[in-house]
Amino acid sequence: MTENFDFIKTHTAGQVMSVKTICSLEEATVEEVLGKMMDEHLSGFPVVNSEKQVVGMVTRLDILREIIKGENLAIIQVGKIMTRKVISADINALLISVVKHFILDGINCIPVTENQILVGTLTRQDIISHLVKHQSNIFEI
Repeated sequence: MTENFDFIKTHTAGQVMSVKTICSLEEATVEEVLGKMMDEHLSGFPVVNSEKQVVGMVTRLDILREIIKGENLAIIQVGKIMTRKVISADINALLISVVKHFILDGINCIPVTENQILVGTLTRQDIISHLVKHQSNIFEI
């Protein structure tokens, strides 16, 4: 059964990541970002600077904190509420290293970079979908 999971040790983030990546600039308002999250059914996404370098992550939890404080989401910039300490993966990173972050750090989305530029995102769902798609015998007993 373990041979079904060998791809985690040999495939890279770039082979599994989502290329269609929603992101935000630091200067965007929290209201704008919340609208993107709702439209795209996302729980969070990367925040980038003008060079498309990842400078943070913003999540619905970050926004909920602002709502509870009674802040005006139309004027607060996402750069003020985002998490700045971001775990990211190089496009050539092995999936095993990314999966460890999902498990140990409890995160759901990791930005994927190439030469420090955002090129995609990798989620738990991406890895599970890749497993099911490429390991047809995963459910054999």
